Amino acid sequence: MFQFSITASSVLKQLIFKPCSLRCARPYVNFVRQLAVSTSELPKPPKKSPGKFFLFMQDKREQIFAENPGKKVTELAKIAGAMWNKLDEKDKKFYEEEDLKRKQEYAKEYELYLGSLTQNQINQLEVEKHQKILSRKERKQKMIQKRDEKELAKPKRPSSAYGLFMKDFYAKNASKDSVKGSSFISFKVIADVWETLSNEEKMVYSNKAAELVKEYRKDMLKWYHKMEDQGRLELLPKSYQRLATKSKPERKRKSVEKKEE
Repeated sequence: MFQFSITASSVLKQLIFKPCSLRCARPYVNFVRQLAVSTSELPKPPKKSPGKFFLFMQDKREQIFAENPGKKVTELAKIAGAMWNKLDEKDKKFYEEEDLKRKQEYAKEYELYLGSLTQNQINQLEVEKHQKILSRKERKQKMIQKRDEKELAKPKRPSSAYGLFMKDFYAKNASKDSVKGSSFISFKVIADVWETLSNEEKMVYSNKAAELVKEYRKDMLKWYHKMEDQGRLELLPKSYQRLATKSKPERKRKSVEKKEE
């Protein structure tokens, strides 16, 4: 059984609370995970209060489902939100007090829970807590990156040969009964039709896909140059980041030397 070192814990905290690329953090996170391996699983901690609104939703769940059969979860959540907003202050106060009561009970139960753990389990709990923080930071960073890429008009990856065939099939047969119904049936129909195509017919889509890939690569290279000029190197792949960190005159000189050779 590994003992969790103070050094590893301090390294992980620095990665969380100090500015650092998540790419550079990942090897350290994996290292700490190995240190935290334990033969015994952590006992389940006490549950937190879900919050006043979710306590209200739990009470009204059956009513909402009964009055709105067949509706999506997102629609049911909006209905519950509207019901909560219409609730008078007296009823809201009931759920606020219940939420506060549960939070106080949770604080006491969690203190007892920590007291029941061994030192190794406490170390493991600390690592898992830091891992969750890093995971949230990583998800948030990915969301921000996707948003930025969309706003900065990053070229979209083209469809494959089969993807182009699917689009073509839908365009030609959208009004026919053969593709109506569930998406599962539609995909099955398309897959069956694709299998019946000759190699020559499939090659038409393969050639078109290859042409689109060439155009995509050209567009991506232009986009990389644009991001480099704007100083958005974090949006570029590692291989291009290393190239971009070199001075432009040096890159130009090497390019000229290569041509002369």
